[in-house]
Amino acid sequence: MSVQPEGVEGDSSDGDDANLVGLRALGEDEPLVDPNADTFELDLGAGRRVVIPMDRSAQRRGVAGASGTEAQSETGAVVWDGAVLLARANALEPPGRKRSVLELGAGCGLAGLAWALTEDCTLTLTDRPHRLRALRENARRNGVEATVAALDWTRALEDAEHGSSDVVLAADCVYDEALATPLVRTMSYAMNDESVALVSIDEANRRPAALRAFLRVAERAFSYFREEPYGMEPRS
Repeated sequence: MSVQPEGVEGDSSDGDDANLVGLRALGEDEPLVDPNADTFELDLGAGRRVVIPMDRSAQRRGVAGASGTEAQSETGAVVWDGAVLLARANALEPPGRKRSVLELGAGCGLAGLAWALTEDCTLTLTDRPHRLRALRENARRNGVEATVAALDWTRALEDAEHGSSDVVLAADCVYDEALATPLVRTMSYAMNDESVALVSIDEANRRPAALRAFLRVAERAFSYFREEPYGMEPRS
């Protein structure tokens, strides 16, 4: 099920030539991730499977020194529905060659790891410093070679090593109105004219004000936005 936001489809004279694709896991649908499970497994077909342990206790504790949502709940410690959508979204942008994939706010790394297991790509997983150890362990556990690096969206312009990725993934990163502009700037900086950004949003867990702020900024930053009606997968 999909809802088309007003005022964001089509070309924007203020944007560049990069594309933004939006996927939504809408709140009234059956959750893709069991909120009580400590492990999430996703069958990718052809004998491939990605396995992600989830730290429910860390999620409940929150992040020391953080503000907003993260102060109360460490969102990166568990898998969210939006990551499940992005894990399968390379079918929307089939590769014609080996490409570079960058995941922002990777959390547990499900989306990026699934892409690396299903196509020939170079993968970079980014998040805040306290999430990097778990990201490296999840990559090792699933047999994926990935670059794991800290990336602060509010200082993204200083991080030149993350520039010019072919695909930028952002799963459930739209949760704080104040981060809408830094997130879009980071995506734009990481892309070239031929790149595509795929963003998933779980409306059951995100605030409407954050979504509105993100769409307002995104429609000015990207020349083309489309929202894909993407089918829900059974819960693993």
